[in-house]
Amino acid sequence: MVHLDMSGCSGIRELEDWLGKLRNLQHLDLSGCSSVKAIPEPLCGLTQLQYLDLSSCECLDRLPEAIGSLMDLQYLNMSACSLIRELPESLMKLQNLLHLDLSFCASMRHLGGVRGLTTLQHLDRWPYKSRAPESIL
Repeated sequence: MVHLDMSGCSGIRELEDWLGKLRNLQHLDLSGCSSVKAIPEPLCGLTQLQYLDLSSCECLDRLPEAIGSLMDLQYLNMSACSLIRELPESLMKLQNLLHLDLSFCASMRHLGGVRGLTTLQHLDRWPYKSRAPESIL
């Protein structure tokens, strides 16, 4: 399986560890899984994953530090993940990341880990807080 669409599964509270065994998975859509509270560590073993949509996962309060293991990840959408306060430092390891959507992440205070993403072509951080841009980064 290379594509798994679980979008809109708002009744799911926990993602199963067996998802990490889908070694050929390239596209994972979890958008609208509004009750999911955590991304299990085994999911970060999906080394071929290129697309991860976590938008509107409203109960998600953090990303695992192992997210940096997703070396092929090119697209990460975390829009409306309103409880996430900060990005893990390992995010800087995602050297193939082209698109990062952090729009409507109301609790996010700074984006320090984004500075190391040299291949990033699109960063969406809307609405911006009313402070100087350097304080966001």
